Amino acid sequence: MTTLCTTPSLATLFREGVFGQPGSSLQSRFARLLGALRTHLCMDFAFISEFALGQRIFRSVDSGQATSPIHVGESDPLEESYCQWVVDGRLPELIPDATQNVMALRIPATTELPVGAHLSVPIRLSNGQIYGTLCCFSYIPNHTLTERDLNLMRAMVEVVAYMIEEDRLDRQEKIKVEDKIKAVLSGDVLSIVYQPIYHFIQRRIVGFEALARFNTTPRHSPDQWFSEAAKVGLGIELELLAVELGLKGLDHLPEEIYISVNVAPETILHHSFSHAISRWPLQRVVLEVTEHAVTSKYADIAQALAFLKQHGLRLAVDDAGAGYASFRHILSLSPDIIKLDMSLTQNIDTDASRRALAIALIGFANATGSRIVAEGVEREEELVELRALGVSKAQGYYIGKPMTLERALEVAMLGSQLL
Repeated sequence: MTTLCTTPSLATLFREGVFGQPGSSLQSRFARLLGALRTHLCMDFAFISEFALGQRIFRSVDSGQATSPIHVGESDPLEESYCQWVVDGRLPELIPDATQNVMALRIPATTELPVGAHLSVPIRLSNGQIYGTLCCFSYIPNHTLTERDLNLMRAMVEVVAYMIEEDRLDRQEKIKVEDKIKAVLSGDVLSIVYQPIYHFIQRRIVGFEALARFNTTPRHSPDQWFSEAAKVGLGIELELLAVELGLKGLDHLPEEIYISVNVAPETILHHSFSHAISRWPLQRVVLEVTEHAVTSKYADIAQALAFLKQHGLRLAVDDAGAGYASFRHILSLSPDIIKLDMSLTQNIDTDASRRALAIALIGFANATGSRIVAEGVEREEELVELRALGVSKAQGYYIGKPMTLERALEVAMLGSQLL
């Protein structure tokens, strides 16, 4: 009944990394370890159990059999298990033949499964707590098992304990982040500032970009807040709140002025998005797809936006030229507006490479019917150069820093006096 075994899998485990790919789940890492360990020791089963409330809970199971008597999530009384008896010292950690051990025969599973060979090592955490055990067993005895195999199990237990504690810390940190983001969602921590977008041929403000600000400690950049929210599954909810707060400025600004808001592709595809944004006058709304978010669902995005665009919504690709994702967005979404990233516009008057890439994007926009907005303009010389290249709209500190809605209304009224 025992499965044939080979040894390379254990070497592969360490060669490829015990912990698996970055971000892999605890269960997937347990599965890799158990599979390699069971095969290396020529056993039928390997599992990790947790002790809780008098029960032994199977947290991960690897089997070389078509059917298994134990499954992940199942539990049984701790007192009736080899695991507890090993921890108590009533059974040794290494049992080559359970049928020859008087104490083992007192456990019903020895004859009912049956259990032949058995290896079990307690998983002890750094604080001394016994989490559970790492176990291997086979249906038939295995007299080739030695202290060396037991030492391998003990080494694996150290790895397992590290994984468990790392996972606990990650979950604790996730809970902290969730609580922090939920406080933002339910309170008045999130506010909006508005950065003017200036048409320097018409000599007037044509729009404002709504930018999120978080009035709490610790101080993090908005990007950090949105990134943390996404990691705990609250990124879309936070973005929708920022969109809602940002578009409220439309109630106060002149009707000829639009507001642009930033959203990630996954937010556009969320079922709540269309309803949330369609309540506003769409001809005054520009949707900026964030550059850093790579997606393959461009057809779905186009479908989600089709109705909104028919009613006046305009689409912009943010931070064009800053990374690969922005070029994917431009080619796949046919945006109404392409926003040149500040990495291109800064020093464009003195840097031939920046100027060349900007010229290419401006030419692409002209050929495809898009409009260009230059971001991050901080000096008059940059503005002059951009005008010479055919750019008519810009934003940046030279034109106006992000400001309150009250100040934005004042600036909108200045018109030609701004520059």
